[in-house]
Amino acid sequence: FISLLLKNISLNFELSAYAFYTVLLNSHFTTILDFQKEQNKSKLYDLCPDYFTAGIKAVFPYLFYEQTLSAECLSAFRTSLNTDSRTYLELSLSGPLPLENIFYNANTAFLLRKTDSFSVSNLTNLSLLYFLPFKSSVVSLNCVYASGENGILKPFTGFTSQTAIKSLSEMEYSSLLKTGISFSIKPAEKLLAKLSADIALSAENSISYAGTQTALNLMWQPLSDIFIGADCSLYFSKNKDQDKTELSLKAGINF
Repeated sequence: FISLLLKNISLNFELSAYAFYTVLLNSHFTTILDFQKEQNKSKLYDLCPDYFTAGIKAVFPYLFYEQTLSAECLSAFRTSLNTDSRTYLELSLSGPLPLENIFYNANTAFLLRKTDSFSVSNLTNLSLLYFLPFKSSVVSLNCVYASGENGILKPFTGFTSQTAIKSLSEMEYSSLLKTGISFSIKPAEKLLAKLSADIALSAENSISYAGTQTALNLMWQPLSDIFIGADCSLYFSKNKDQDKTELSLKAGINF
């Protein structure tokens, strides 16, 4: 992994570039969304698909009225087989709204992908955050769209796996419209709690109800380098075939 960061304070912008090669990664820990290679669970160290990836990102903080604009381009292509090349183009805008204590974040990303044919897909996210005047609490409204077979758009595919809905099949950000609300609070100095509820809609061809997810997340950090957490989620699908209840405990030490 190689990265470079250039920052010009006088002109108020940041420019970063990076590049990495994925073939030495272990696919048991890093899942690259790829249709050419299936994970071999019998191997202790199963190599990821061979992609060379490079990107560049520009950030303009407080460009106008305390708004921050950023743009990023990421390209990835297979090195051994000329079967898959992807370019992600993302534009993001965030900052405060004229209303007191309300902030927003909006970003959209287009995927230009060449496999056997050429396709264009989209991922768009919008969130509003309202900071309440007690216990560092925040109310957040969010909506995310990941294209399916919608007009000229094809199903969106991320580069690495990221679960959008904790259903039985662990839905990715693809052919999906998700909207929800969350509330986070610090009831004690070292304890953070978050409660969220989301409605998932299928966007494969047309928009239809898929299910509802609720989640509770707790994080306790007794020391700056130690944390203990618990996550609980419940997903209720339309046809009951994707229903899932999940409880996970985690702990970590930072060195």
